[in-house]
Amino acid sequence: MQWEVIDAPEDRVGSGNPSAPAAGAETVLRVPSPPHPTARWPRDHPGALEKKALAFRIRAFVVNGSDTVWSEPRTIRQHETDVVRQEYIDYQKKTVPDRGAWGTPESPNFSRRELNTGDYSVYLAEPELLQGMERVREAARLYLSDVGYAFRGLTVTSAFRNPVHHLEHAGGTSVESTHQYGLAADIRIWDLGPPREEVFKEFYLIAKHSAVSACYEPEDVVRRANRARELTHAHFDWRSSPCPPRW
Repeated sequence: MQWEVIDAPEDRVGSGNPSAPAAGAETVLRVPSPPHPTARWPRDHPGALEKKALAFRIRAFVVNGSDTVWSEPRTIRQHETDVVRQEYIDYQKKTVPDRGAWGTPESPNFSRRELNTGDYSVYLAEPELLQGMERVREAARLYLSDVGYAFRGLTVTSAFRNPVHHLEHAGGTSVESTHQYGLAADIRIWDLGPPREEVFKEFYLIAKHSAVSACYEPEDVVRRANRARELTHAHFDWRSSPCPPRW
């Protein structure tokens, strides 16, 4: 038995034609060497999965003298988890998260809807992030109580972002942003009661407290990220490497 494997002709994803698989009752498909062009990724958010997944059409055939007998064609397509991991390959990220790292984790006060601001139903939210955000929330509650404001919770404006969403949809400029690894969250600061400048400074103190121990994006970086040059959010992250200078 021999095999024909080609880029699936019915989709719009350029998967490339792999080398001819070995003959036999079973065979192994080796996907063409990555990375694939990043221009192939849909620029709409979130983008239909069938526009992203690598797919191949497979047929088995047997040659008997002058006759060739073909099987019905079958199309195999990447699972959603492997599609999002493909982004890390195609954008040449330093780390490609393992398949087992993906899921829909939550914490007591932060839901999957808040933690997943990417393009897929699965996302990354590392334990350091989940624990850290709960500690930030409790510290914020105590701070607002001390200054005489009611605490109504924290609003997450961005947490996990897959590479395409980060770089192409959200206009991110940090190539290795910790948002892409489930280690960062942005929290809205303009609707908590006190002036946003005061909230931003207090959140810095919270980030640097030993119970939280987070990196904290500086004020000038946050202001440059929006046209109005306003303080819109506080960025916390729990990267394993040392924080950048002034963070």
